[in-house]
Amino acid sequence: MTLKQTLSRAREVLAEKRIEEAHLEGEVLLRHALEIDRTGLYSELDRKLSTEQEEKFWHLIQRRLSGEPTAYIIGHREFYGLDFYIDHRVLIPRPETELLVEEAIKLAQARTMAAIADIGTGCGAIAISLALNLPRIKIYASDVSADALEVARTNCQKHGVSHRVRLLQGGYAGAVAGAGRPHRGQSALCDGARSASVKARRFRAAPGSEWRR
Repeated sequence: MTLKQTLSRAREVLAEKRIEEAHLEGEVLLRHALEIDRTGLYSELDRKLSTEQEEKFWHLIQRRLSGEPTAYIIGHREFYGLDFYIDHRVLIPRPETELLVEEAIKLAQARTMAAIADIGTGCGAIAISLALNLPRIKIYASDVSADALEVARTNCQKHGVSHRVRLLQGGYAGAVAGAGRPHRGQSALCDGARSASVKARRFRAAPGSEWRR
């Protein structure tokens, strides 16, 4: 089958199973299987796939049909114009959470603010987006999961903000307290979908996460 035929069939299969955005997801999975970008895909639609390529692609489609999110399959997700590494240790950043980042940036630019804490940081998408857009503000990112903090650390390194985002292992609003007593000019952010599991009050700095000046 050609790329065009394969893509068309994959979209049909995904749509039949009521996969949202089947049109886009079929393309994303095919590009991932072939390790090519969008331009490469659409410039070679008449090229035939090898047997190995077809098997690899349809294996990815089967994983999607079994309910595994595309972000976990391909290992990354875009958030606030940035690409983040994602795996099963963290939840997938949601598009609507970008509104939280926008509001936080507006708030920080409108008043004097020394620090912001991202509670339940997961992959670190919120904290990293804030660090890149608010270079003068200290960013704390907490999570009860050591595994999640490893993913966040990977993303901090990827985006060059390891020296700007301090990772803390622990729960809820003690994040700021974990790095020092809360004071005026500090704000905490929490994505509601993640907050239910965040209960502990004690914090410790995650290994390898220290301020560098």
